[in-house]
Amino acid sequence: MLWTSLESVAEGIYRRVCPLYGVDHRDHLHVVGSAIPFDSRGFRFLLSAAHVCLEDDGSPRPLFTMGAEKEWPLVGRRGSWEYKPTRMPDIDIAVIGLDDACADDLQQYYQFTTPADVATLEPRTPLTHFFVAGYAATRNRFRSVGHGLPSRATFLVARDLVDLSNLQAADKTDEQHFALSVPTMPIRKLGGGMFHLPKPHGMSGGGVWRFEVDDRSRLISTPRLIGVSIEHHKRENAFLATRVQMAIPLAHDLFDLVRQDRTVSET
Repeated sequence: MLWTSLESVAEGIYRRVCPLYGVDHRDHLHVVGSAIPFDSRGFRFLLSAAHVCLEDDGSPRPLFTMGAEKEWPLVGRRGSWEYKPTRMPDIDIAVIGLDDACADDLQQYYQFTTPADVATLEPRTPLTHFFVAGYAATRNRFRSVGHGLPSRATFLVARDLVDLSNLQAADKTDEQHFALSVPTMPIRKLGGGMFHLPKPHGMSGGGVWRFEVDDRSRLISTPRLIGVSIEHHKRENAFLATRVQMAIPLAHDLFDLVRQDRTVSET
C-alpha cells in the first residue's frame, strides 16, 4: 500500500472523473452527469449512472465529453441493468464503450481507473474516509463557444456511512448500494477557508473512493474506487452510491458486444 499526502491526491482528483455534456430542449449545452474512465486490460470504457446515460425508455441519451484535444460524441455501445420498479433493485449503473481514438485522447488527460484500483466496501474504521467526486452543473455553466466547455470538478471528503433504511430510496438494497453522510455545511477547505457544496445535480455517475488516514504522519493510503454516485438525499444530507462490483457483468457484456462489432466490421 502506498501512502501520500491528502493535498496531492485532492489536487488530481478531477482527473479521475470526466464530465458528460448534453443539449437541452433549447439547444443549450449543459453538464448532465459525470463518468469514471476505466481501463480493464486495454478495454476502455466509461462507468456512470444509468439515469444519466439512458432516456426513460432505455434508449441512449445523446452525450459527449471533452478530452485533451477535442470534444467527443459518445456513440459507442451502452449497457445497464434492467429495472422494474418495486420488482427488482434499482442498480442505476451503466457502461459506455469508447472507440480507440476517443479513448486515446481521454487517456492523455484523465487517469483511467484499473481493476487494481478497485476495492470492496469493508467495515469502516476510525481512520476510514471517502472521496466523492463529480461535476456539479451549477459550477459548469456553458457561457459561449469562445469560453470553451466548462470542466470544474467538485469533490468532498466524507467519513460516515448512513443506514439505507434511513433514506427514502426506492428499490435500493445493502447488497448493491451504500450511502455516505455529507459533512455539515460549510465544509472546511484543505488550504483554509470554507466551501459551500453546490447543488449536486451533475455529480451523478461520479466516483466514490475509500482511503485510510495515518494520524501520526497525516498521510493517506492510495484511494480505491468502491462506488458510483447515483443520488443525493438533501433531507438526510447523504450521497447514495452503487457498489462498483455491480459494473463487472456489464463490462463483460460490453466487451463481448464490442468484440463482435469489430469482427463484423472486419469481414
